Amino acid sequence: GRPLAAQDYSCAVRISALKAPIAQWIEHFPPKEGVARSIRAGGARRLRMWTLVPAMSFLDVSALLLLACAAWLWLDSLKARETAIRATKAACNSENLMLLDDTIAIRGIRLSRNDDGALQLHRVYGFEYSDTGNNRRTGTLAMLGNSVLVINLDLVTSQPAILH
Repeated sequence: GRPLAAQDYSCAVRISALKAPIAQWIEHFPPKEGVARSIRAGGARRLRMWTLVPAMSFLDVSALLLLACAAWLWLDSLKARETAIRATKAACNSENLMLLDDTIAIRGIRLSRNDDGALQLHRVYGFEYSDTGNNRRTGTLAMLGNSVLVINLDLVTSQPAILH
């Protein structure tokens, strides 16, 4: 053969450039089962998920875990608060009292063990009620997990006992 001229070389480059997308397509979509495979070209690689996600440091993982725990606590507290409001309304209705503002407020939260020995959140809520509509009295509700332990209404008898 004769040596390649500059024109021949540029034509060969153009032809190989046209074939490159097909070769990449073949490498991206593997052949069906039972069909012999060819050796993959060095430049064609399959995308892997872990190559797209950068590595996370210990601080990043810790922050993400802390954020997930805070979200769980918030959602669990909303669920417990709804249970506490329903129980408080039922207790006030049974004693012919008015729950003022139809709301309760958290006073304390801590870890405590239930009867089975498992750790659960112990929450104490405060609320205000009225027996006449002209006064405000305070009450408390204690919960362990999502169950109500006790509701304290601090009811006062209307007439004190007189001793002779």
